[in-house]
Amino acid sequence: MELTVSMPFCWCIKATSQVQRFDLSAEARSQYVHYAAGELSFFPEDTIIDPSNFITMRHDTLASAAKAGKYHIEGEMPTDFHGKIASAIRASKLLEPKKKLALLESIGEPLVPMKSS
Repeated sequence: MELTVSMPFCWCIKATSQVQRFDLSAEARSQYVHYAAGELSFFPEDTIIDPSNFITMRHDTLASAAKAGKYHIEGEMPTDFHGKIASAIRASKLLEPKKKLALLESIGEPLVPMKSS
């Protein structure tokens, strides 16, 4: 499958099973996405996806690394992940405003969520 991209780079948000490093209070939990062990088949341990923990990578570098077997798709994220990660980006106290806006724009989201009528 050929991927057409308008930007030469992407942001890859890294998941971690090092959950003990995170504040698990209700307020802090709004700043990341949490999956309990086994909730998703490809996350056998408790896993946190923190939008402030990302790397920037060129699309061609990512494609080459994937072709070489360094990266591969473990599975598909649930349908509610998009909303959860957008909410976590908006709530993040670690992301600079420009990065927050850029990340949200990259997933097709505004800085402030649209109100439903």
